[in-house]
Amino acid sequence: MRRTRLCIFLVLVAVAAVVWVVLRYPAAKPPSPPPSPPPAPASPKQVVQSYLTAMEREDYPAAYELLSGEYRKAHAVDEFAALCKESGAPALDTAAGVEQPAEAGRVVVMVPMVEDPAAASFTLVQEDGRWRILFRTGSPWFPYP
Repeated sequence: MRRTRLCIFLVLVAVAAVVWVVLRYPAAKPPSPPPSPPPAPASPKQVVQSYLTAMEREDYPAAYELLSGEYRKAHAVDEFAALCKESGAPALDTAAGVEQPAEAGRVVVMVPMVEDPAAASFTLVQEDGRWRILFRTGSPWFPYP
């Protein structure tokens, strides 16, 4: 009888020790995987749509990444963001954009304005297998190549 009580007591002590260790040192959570970047837009029209969507959301760093390397080397993202904030946002029909081939491997995407016969034109070139928007002067909404 005494042995049985001793065994029960030792089992309870062991269980209490395990509970104390589990509560004191919880299992480490595995690190969450980093978010995967969105897929690169494939066509010039998709690049322009992504650019305009980022601009509408005021996600200027995302829009900046779609500009040509020439622009990004000459201007910091903060400078681009400040220019975007100064510029007025026109109502463009991004779904109605039309690709038009241009000279020297360039493509122009014409995006009509919603309630105006005018359109914004975006000239794109390929850099490292990706289409990029040329922007030297003008407004981020109406970039001149």
